[in-house]
Amino acid sequence: MPGEVKALTGLRGLAVLFVLFSHVNKAGFMLFDGFDFSGSGRYGVFIFFVLSAYLLTRQFIEQARELDFLPHVTSYFFKRLLRICNPPKKPREF
Repeated sequence: MPGEVKALTGLRGLAVLFVLFSHVNKAGFMLFDGFDFSGSGRYGVFIFFVLSAYLLTRQFIEQARELDFLPHVTSYFFKRLLRICNPPKKPREF
């Protein structure tokens, strides 16, 4: 992906692991002896969302500099809206 920051993408993956370790630990499984991950999930979520917001904003600003600003803003937010609110492709027939 152009403009991707691999170190930050890896850090987001590490944040996801903190959340997974927290859930596994709360379910009663000890993955590593001596390490209690039961409260680490909230930090993983915080890190993930902060990095995601930074990476999305960075991508937005880089593209806005290269293109006309107003059409880019409209296109960018429309694509984000479609990504969040997926319209149904075809209704199911029962």
